[in-house]
Amino acid sequence: MNLYSGNYLNVYTSHRRSRILFNGFTGAIDEVSIDLGECLKKYSQNGKPLPKKILSSMSGNTVKFLKKRGHVTTLNHENEINKFSRYVEVLNRRILEAQAKEGSLMLVPSYACNLACGYCYQNMLRDGKLSMKKVMTEKQVDFIFNNLLEQLFPKVKDKSNISVLLYGGEPFLRNNLPAINRIIAHTKKYQMKVSAISNSTQIHTMLDLFGNEVGLVNSIQASFD
Repeated sequence: MNLYSGNYLNVYTSHRRSRILFNGFTGAIDEVSIDLGECLKKYSQNGKPLPKKILSSMSGNTVKFLKKRGHVTTLNHENEINKFSRYVEVLNRRILEAQAKEGSLMLVPSYACNLACGYCYQNMLRDGKLSMKKVMTEKQVDFIFNNLLEQLFPKVKDKSNISVLLYGGEPFLRNNLPAINRIIAHTKKYQMKVSAISNSTQIHTMLDLFGNEVGLVNSIQASFD
């Protein structure tokens, strides 16, 4: 039976001589040796089965642990993506069946960031198809609020029960400001609560977006790196 390095596996360096495994599917975070981490990273990227020679060098308990945490799987990349898609469909259906009266909308104005933290899992996104130069437009913001909210939250009758989270990249960059301003215009109109995840290095340049008034950004999860 072939074993594959998980398609949703992210591998990062640590401050020790080790590697950190983060599985975006299962949410598992584990510390492993440099050799093992780099090996799993290599085969996660190329989609090929882990060689028998590598598997035979691991103890049975190690392989069992990696499988349990989702870092290795018997599914190839295509089948693992299909499994994830089915999981999302079931989760979405259960949420809809629960007739939720509240909703939460995460908006990413861009994936650009003014920092370069080595552990950031979005570095791979920025280096790939998602260009740092791509920024959400005001037209796209209007389309989201005017056309998509009812589709995304069919059971939410009052738009004020939808909360908005601004994320990135770093959401509060100057290039993102037109989109952010348009978002705030909509959230103030519909009296939506707004929060953000930010490195907080640029918010002093746009303080008018923040405040206790409903519709403004009134909660920030700040990261210090």
